[in-house]
Amino acid sequence: MTDKDNAEADAPKGPKHKQWDHPYYTVLTQYVKDLSLENPFAPHSIIDKAEAMPTTNVAFETAVREVESEKFEDLYEVSLILNISTTTEDRIPIILELDYGVLCTVHNIESDKQLHYMLHSELPRILFPYVRQLVSDYTAQAGYNPLYLPPTNFSALYIQRFGETWRTKKRE
Repeated sequence: MTDKDNAEADAPKGPKHKQWDHPYYTVLTQYVKDLSLENPFAPHSIIDKAEAMPTTNVAFETAVREVESEKFEDLYEVSLILNISTTTEDRIPIILELDYGVLCTVHNIESDKQLHYMLHSELPRILFPYVRQLVSDYTAQAGYNPLYLPPTNFSALYIQRFGETWRTKKRE
């Protein structure tokens, strides 16, 4: 047996990855929890499309809950909830409501504020491209031009909603 063979035999078994010591999360799955698109004035809202661009109102919300599991520690469900409506000439041609979720585990969290920030800002940021695509697809399938949501700064939304950042207090 050579030195190389001995080294390989002595090597630990299992996945070959470095154990991280910084905070991180693992996405287990993502899914649509609820999706509703209302097109109350169809077919007239499609036939009589206005020349003017519609006004679009978008409201974001995050919902977080810890999930009990025997398989996973620190398991959370994070939902990005959108309420979208467009208005044209005193009509609301589209109302779209979407609740898009992710199931994830979190690791190496130092403080409750850091956990709160990760769940209410970082994970919604990861979900956003998928949500954006769903909104675009569903508005197009409703007979309108696809509605493309602009890039969103979830850190700024977090500060606006909660008024602080996570970098202040160690987890107890």
